[in-house]
Amino acid sequence: MEELEIRKLRRKTLTVVLYEEGNSQASKHSDCFNEQDGNPLLNVILTYHPDFITADKDCMFGVNGQSVNVEEFREVGVPLFRLGIPQNARLYLEQEIDDLREKIEELKEELERFLSENPKNASTYKGQNLKSLIEFYEKEADEKEEYMNTVITARWIIKQLIDLASEVPEKEVTCIHITPSKLFDELAQQMSETDLVVLPMRTTTHMKQNELVH
Repeated sequence: MEELEIRKLRRKTLTVVLYEEGNSQASKHSDCFNEQDGNPLLNVILTYHPDFITADKDCMFGVNGQSVNVEEFREVGVPLFRLGIPQNARLYLEQEIDDLREKIEELKEELERFLSENPKNASTYKGQNLKSLIEFYEKEADEKEEYMNTVITARWIIKQLIDLASEVPEKEVTCIHITPSKLFDELAQQMSETDLVVLPMRTTTHMKQNELVH
């Protein structure tokens, strides 16, 4: 399994235009990358001339909710790469969560059998203990799933961005990374901590005061 090791770029500067997925018309138009007025994503591409464009694997912003065609990006002369947790690493992380979910179901079945014997068993030590265990494992499973989908996903994306930038011969590298809003803040924070130059671009709905938006 590929290791999650983030190495800082040497003698290179990577500027990431962090672009919120909902900021694009791509959710409505299949030809969103053709040159047309009012297309914010195309305007960003033409403004920054990125060396490459990346997008979270979860981004679905093509026609009828389908993933955007890589060829559409190549039409504007920029390659597109999908980033995220590799399949084998995700399966490993999900297995731990699945084990917890399975344990929860077993406890729920045990509690249901115990209460079927006598509804008053709910107030007994065993009944209360089973309820507490179910709540504990449900919280643990939810937290692990959230951590995987935010912190760990962001780490993998940053690692992959740096790997891609290291292959670009120029010392000044620019990319546009398209991400759903749920991961935006985590990515921005981790990118800054990794000494990447971050240019956050959000929809008006999610803009914060003093946040850099072009």
